[in-house]
Amino acid sequence: MDLEKQTTILRPAEPSASSNSIDEPKQVSLFDAVRKWTDAEGANAFDIELDGKRLTPAQIQEIAHSEAYKERLLAFHERLS
Repeated sequence: MDLEKQTTILRPAEPSASSNSIDEPKQVSLFDAVRKWTDAEGANAFDIELDGKRLTPAQIQEIAHSEAYKERLLAFHERLS
């Protein structure tokens, strides 16, 4: 899995979207999109689009639980401290 692949963060289609939703589509790496999704309130916060398809919450969770993601997240937090 390429965590550097570019994704788009989109507002959910539902009108009940969180007040923290993102107004404009934003291009970020897959790692950053999953990190922001897991830091936010999950599926209700925003959607992640990869290669023209919206990822399901189950797909995002699968990425978040992968070894590659966990290693990258650990390195990310070490840089912050």
